[in-house]
Amino acid sequence: MKILYIIESNNKIKVVYDCYEKYLEKSGEVFLNELCLKELCTKSGRIEAVKKVFGYKYNVPIFVNQDNIFLKVKANKVAWINIISVGKIYKDNDKVNITFFSGKVLKVNTGYKNFCKKFKMLDILFDYVKKNK
Repeated sequence: MKILYIIESNNKIKVVYDCYEKYLEKSGEVFLNELCLKELCTKSGRIEAVKKVFGYKYNVPIFVNQDNIFLKVKANKVAWINIISVGKIYKDNDKVNITFFSGKVLKVNTGYKNFCKKFKMLDILFDYVKKNK
């Protein structure tokens, strides 16, 4: 099952997959590092590599593997969006609606232009990963 997104709240997370949700007593940072360790790397190592290759300075996407590339979005709660699972993004008043390929929708209270700018950054990373398989 593919992860769609992760929502953080008070050192607890909700991990949303295509067909189910899982609640865990840990932070998103710890969970993402555990995912990276399964790939025999660390989250900090992945961040440093992305910074060096692309020159990003802050809010660096987390490349876990080809099925999991996460972008941190700060709104009322912190959300980690898996861009591989995103089908469509659109503006809804002061929110951004993210529709996943599975049909699930996540509404994020963040600026549309800023979010789209971050998402384009992820497109560059995704294209790089596809070319270097």
